[in-house]
Amino acid sequence: MGQYYICVFLAHDLSTISAMISASNHGCGVKLMEHAYVRSQYMNAVEFLLSRHGPHYKRNIVWAGDYADPEPGSEHNLYSIASEEMYAYKETDPRVLGRLEPRYDFVVNHTKGEYVDTYQKIVHPLPLLTSEGCGRGGGDYRGKSEYVGYWARDQISVEKTPPRGYKELKTDFEDDMN
Repeated sequence: MGQYYICVFLAHDLSTISAMISASNHGCGVKLMEHAYVRSQYMNAVEFLLSRHGPHYKRNIVWAGDYADPEPGSEHNLYSIASEEMYAYKETDPRVLGRLEPRYDFVVNHTKGEYVDTYQKIVHPLPLLTSEGCGRGGGDYRGKSEYVGYWARDQISVEKTPPRGYKELKTDFEDDMN
C-alpha cells in the first residue's frame, strides 16, 4: 500500500504541533514522490510558509508519513496526531495556495548550519531530508541516500541566498532515482 505524507510545523519545543499542510489541498498527490518536486504547487506553498514572509519562518518541520513510528509515550504517530482538523492550515493567501511562484533557491537548516541549493533540481530535497517513515510504503523514495530523514524536526527556512558561514549539503537524490 502507499504511504501518505503531510508537512508538520512544530513549535520550538518540538513537542507541540503548530500546523500541518497537505499536498491534497494543493492539487498534488499525497505520496512522497507524487509531490516532492521543485515548483509543484504544494512545494510552492510550503516554501512560502517557510520564507521570511510566511508564518513558519525558521520553524521545525517534519514530513510525517502515516507508516512512521509512534511518538514517544503515544500509540499514534505524528501523521495521525497532526491530521486532526484542528491543525489543518487554513490560509486563503494565494501565495500559500501555491498560485504564485516565488523563487527560493536555498533550503536552510539552522539547527545544523547547512543548506541545499534547489536551483536546476527536479526532486525537491526538503521532503526527503525531513521525512519520517520513508521506505515503508508505495510512493516513497527508493534511492539509497544517507540523507533521507537527516533534517527531520530541525529548524528550517527558505532563502534567496545562502547564509554566511553555513555549509552546503550536496544531496544525491536525483542521481539515485533508479
